Amino acid sequence: MDLDEYLWRKKIKQKVFAEMVGVQLGTIHHLRRRAKTPSLSLALNIVDVTNGEIEIENLMSLSDALKRDVKKKLNVNPLDV
Repeated sequence: MDLDEYLWRKKIKQKVFAEMVGVQLGTIHHLRRRAKTPSLSLALNIVDVTNGEIEIENLMSLSDALKRDVKKKLNVNPLDV
C-alpha cells in the first residue's frame, strides 16, 4: 500500500503522520504525491511506524540488489523481493 492510501485507510492526518515519523508536514505532502523520494532512513522509519503496511518498494525506487539488502535489515526473506 502506498502512503496516500495508508493515510486515507487509517484516517491519519498528514500533520499527525509527519510527527509520528519525525519530519515536517511538507515532506509528507511531497511523499504522498511522489514529488520526492525519501532518504533510506526515512523510508525505513515509515515502514517501521506502519508495521510494514507501507513497503519500502512503495516509497523508493530501488534496484533488486538494494531491495534484498533492505529486506535483510527488515528481517524479511530476501527471496520475496
